[in-house]
Amino acid sequence: MLANPAVALVIGTLVGVALIAPILWSSRLLAAGKVDAVLYVVMGAVFGGMLLALGLLFGYRALAESGFVYFGAALVAGFVVTLGIASVVLFRRVFLADDETRE
Repeated sequence: MLANPAVALVIGTLVGVALIAPILWSSRLLAAGKVDAVLYVVMGAVFGGMLLALGLLFGYRALAESGFVYFGAALVAGFVVTLGIASVVLFRRVFLADDETRE
């Protein structure tokens, strides 16, 4: 079942999105003025997500080698697209807020 391209694409996309979800959740901390905490969460989510993705890629290749290309492409695409969305959300929270939050 994991070798099916459609299943591999769906699983890869969902995993890619889930790896960046903590960054979207951390945007709430910006409203509270905890910019340092947001920085640590973002750094940890990006680097930890990359390490976890690497492990998942090796594991998926061992389980279903024929679906690996689809899973890998979807994982990277989900990761990058969600990271772009998170960047826009965080940018809007920081730079479009009033001046009191940028001190």
